[in-house]
Amino acid sequence: MGAVAKGLAAPVEFEFEGSTWKLSPWTYAVQEAYETHLEGIVFKKLKRQRLNLTATEYDDMLRAATRDIATGVYTFGTELVAESLRSLSNMKMMVLIMLKQGHPTLGMEFVDRVFDDEVTFKEIMARMNAANSDPNGQTPAPPAGAR
Repeated sequence: MGAVAKGLAAPVEFEFEGSTWKLSPWTYAVQEAYETHLEGIVFKKLKRQRLNLTATEYDDMLRAATRDIATGVYTFGTELVAESLRSLSNMKMMVLIMLKQGHPTLGMEFVDRVFDDEVTFKEIMARMNAANSDPNGQTPAPPAGAR
């Protein structure tokens, strides 16, 4: 890996609760984990609706969801993924995925505390946007409900 690639893949550090934490950039592993998260949401919601659907409706929706996954609807870089990150719960999941790259034992409770701390939240959002934004594009707005 060249010097530029290493620099682009460097984690972003931040201080919180007396410790230094590392937030991974959007590596392929992070992207894949987030795509899997979104795909999982689709299947969970479909499963919850199963009792309200006929067998044919359920099969049709399952086929459509599978087709969407196979054709890359939930692939990182698509408009759907960008839209999903405007949701506070999805942004929290993205931050958790990014943190777990360097801190595998952390859970959503930690991310909730980070998001509840206004100063840390703003710092992380700014650093994350700077580390992951396309220099030729626009950085997405913070998620709805965020400070």
